[in-house]
Amino acid sequence: GDEINRQALAELIDAGFRWGVVTNKPSRFTFPLLEHLALDPAPECIITPDMVPRAKPDPAPVRLACAQLDVAPSRVLFAGDARQDIEAGRAAGVATAVALYGYIPDVEDPADWGADYSCSAVSDLPDVTRAWLGARQR
Repeated sequence: GDEINRQALAELIDAGFRWGVVTNKPSRFTFPLLEHLALDPAPECIITPDMVPRAKPDPAPVRLACAQLDVAPSRVLFAGDARQDIEAGRAAGVATAVALYGYIPDVEDPADWGADYSCSAVSDLPDVTRAWLGARQR
């Protein structure tokens, strides 16, 4: 639920991680939704398809997020619930995690998408992030 979302976000932020949003939803829908959610802290960047030449699965939105955060792709874990998210992340050179709790059609098999990690619930994100960080430090 909403409380778990906020708890997972707080745990990541408390651990020193930063976060942003990369979506294929147009700005006119994304910004009001994020304002309504009033996430604390708010995302440090919000990338919508009207900000880039091509939307996901093109890597441009993910690359723009990295640039706005001033972070190298090798230092980013990108989570998404669609094949296009994982494809965009991989093409941008970031680690990827598939959010199995998202809006995945029954005909899709996320195991085929090639994500580096998977999360069954939002509450898994801190553990997945720690696993990714541990793998980076090897």
